[in-house]
Amino acid sequence: MSETKIAAHGHWDSENELHTSIPSTKHSSVLFSLSSRRFRRTVGLPVKIDNVTINTYILFSLLLPLTAAYFLSSSIVTTSSPNASREAECYRTCSIRVVESIPDNITFQNATLPPSTFYAWNRLIDSAKKELYIAAYKSSLQGKHVLGYRSELSRQGDLVYDSLLHIGTAGKVNIKMVENYPPKDKGDNSDGIILQNNGAVHRHSINIEKVLGKGKMHSKFVISDNRHFYLGSANLDWRSLTQV
Repeated sequence: MSETKIAAHGHWDSENELHTSIPSTKHSSVLFSLSSRRFRRTVGLPVKIDNVTINTYILFSLLLPLTAAYFLSSSIVTTSSPNASREAECYRTCSIRVVESIPDNITFQNATLPPSTFYAWNRLIDSAKKELYIAAYKSSLQGKHVLGYRSELSRQGDLVYDSLLHIGTAGKVNIKMVENYPPKDKGDNSDGIILQNNGAVHRHSINIEKVLGKGKMHSKFVISDNRHFYLGSANLDWRSLTQV
């Protein structure tokens, strides 16, 4: 129970209650206190203040936080920018999910697994309406570049390649790809080149070593319509989906 007492003098009785009196002087003490029903003991801090300003003091104490909050909120609204509005919207609507590649020969009993990398890539490709940006260390989605034939081992990579070829040649989605060069292993740049030759992607190769003296372009991400994206360590390679 909260209570406010005005007191100049007081004493504790045998029941631990504080009895106070108000003298007829110009000043008195204002004691803001918090009492416990169980112990009926009061603690507080006396402050000297003019009697006629007590009500004003209390009113000011109540209005000050409200006034500060009003001006602070007005300042935030006034100084908000389009970028701030987009960030606020993203906080309300954006979500992040962890995806993972698990080799085909590994099973987990009674385990809830995260969505696969294959699932994430397919969702981004299927959801693209205007643009699809791809950064890849290599593009070897089709197993035939390494195995010499289409195989069940590379089925997911083959499907991703087919999807890129389909939407890219349909002309509705502009696919831009940046890829590392020169390739390290057999077939590393094969699908990027094939997609480019079929008019499905606008491809640029980057030779970091030639520009900086050493290093590789090792980024891997997919961005759909500047709204959805994948960022991870999986290469644009069939082995990254089902084998490693």
